Order: sequence, then structure tokens, then C-alpha cells
Amino acid sequence: VKTLALFESKEGGPQVRGLKMPLIQNTEEGLHLLFESQMNRAIAEHQLNDASSRSHCIFTLHFVARHRGGKVVESKFNIVDLAGSERMVKTEAAGQVQRESNYINKSLSFLEQVVIALASKSRDHVPYRQSKLTHVLKDSLGGNCNTLMVACVWPHRSHLDQTVSTLKFATRMQMVKNKPTVNESRPGGQGSAKLMRQVRALKEELAFHDIISGRSSVFYSAPTPSDVQAVRDEIVAFVEDEGKVIEVRSMAHVRVVMEEMRKMIIEGSKG
Repeated sequence: VKTLALFESKEGGPQVRGLKMPLIQNTEEGLHLLFESQMNRAIAEHQLNDASSRSHCIFTLHFVARHRGGKVVESKFNIVDLAGSERMVKTEAAGQVQRESNYINKSLSFLEQVVIALASKSRDHVPYRQSKLTHVLKDSLGGNCNTLMVACVWPHRSHLDQTVSTLKFATRMQMVKNKPTVNESRPGGQGSAKLMRQVRALKEELAFHDIISGRSSVFYSAPTPSDVQAVRDEIVAFVEDEGKVIEVRSMAHVRVVMEEMRKMIIEGSKG
């Protein structure tokens, strides 16, 4: 198993270096990735479970909604399956399974410390970086989020101590209070204004280069009425003269030529 390298991203909070983030187009593709991640889980057998999870599993979905008017809303949905804490006396684990149990119990202990710190109003520091699990889940525990925890217990007298411990942890998690807000951005902010200035400067640079190269009729923004009329004249000349060729000057020019040619054909069919 490769060691996970974590880093802080301004856009998405804690992230795992090298982690895949494929773009999906529908529910079927999302479910396919979910089932694929399920198949990649590490499991092993011990005294109490034939298919015991040997690691925690996190499946993350990123959503981006773009609205009319330029508003963009982003959200992240973490589905987390925590491996259960284990008592060596009951599982009778040995070797690799025992070492994995030690790591699982240790990470769950760090997770509980983070939850206790978040629930305490007198604590200024929350030890997210004590483990990679708590670091990755930083924005799903005390961040801009809603958190739902499902506690799984085994209602048998022999496991009463573990059941009580799990319910106590769930109670502490209930005490964590967050006030999430919508991650919304709109055009016209500082970042958008900077991008607009960069685009304007690039257009000016391209226009200057075209003038030097003798290509002064190239346009990169919305064409003016005179630009459109010039394109229409080129189309008429192209249709009337078999030897005439329309010179391609830019992708914007190609789009305008095709659009005006379509309009002229429709106008001709109506006339």
C-alpha cells in the first residue's frame, strides 16, 4: 500500500496527492466508480468476521452547479466507511491483521480526540493533523459542512462494552455544531476581474501582432456590424467566383463565417 501524501488546496481543502477525480456525466457512471472503489477495499478474516474491513474507506463526490447569470455553486460529498475498533482478545488477530487492527484503533482514537475538541467550546486548537484520517476529513467534521453519522453496533451481551463505547462516540459527535453556508461565487469578484484584465491584455497583444503581420482584419471579440458585413461580402464573392477562397484568419472568424452563411441560406430560402 502506498503512503498517502496530503496537501492543503485553496479550492478543495485537504486533498490526497495523485488521487483520481474523473468527470462523470450521469448516475450510472458514478455508481460504477462507487462499486469499483468497493472492490478495491482491503478485507481479511478473523475470529469475529469473515470479511473484516482492514482500512477506512472514503468516496468523495464533487458537485459544480452553474446557473444563468454566472452564479456557480460548489459542494463536496464525502461518504466515509470507518473500520470498526477491535479488541485483540476477541478477534484473536495475529501478524498482519493484528498490525492493521493497531492502526485502525489508533486512527479512531485520534478521530475521537478531534470530535471532543470540536464539541468543546473552550478548545482553540483542533488536532486535525494527528492522523491522515482526521486531516482528510477536516472539512467534513468541523468545516463548512453538514455531518451525518450512522453508528453500527452488535446487540449482544458479549459485545456490550464495544456497543457502549460506540454510542458514547456518537453522542460526542452529536455535540459538534456547524453552521454551513453555500459555497457560491459570482462573476465580478476580484478573481473574475483579474481574469478579465488578463484576457483583455492578451486580446490587445494578439491584435498588435496581427497588425505587424499584416492581418488587421482578424477579430477576437464579438464582431462589429462592419466585420459582419465584410464576412458577408467574402461569402458572396466565394459563391460567385469558383476560384475565390475565404482566408481563415482565426477560429472566431470561422464561427462568424459559418453563422452568417447559415443566415444567408435561410434568408434565401424564405425569399
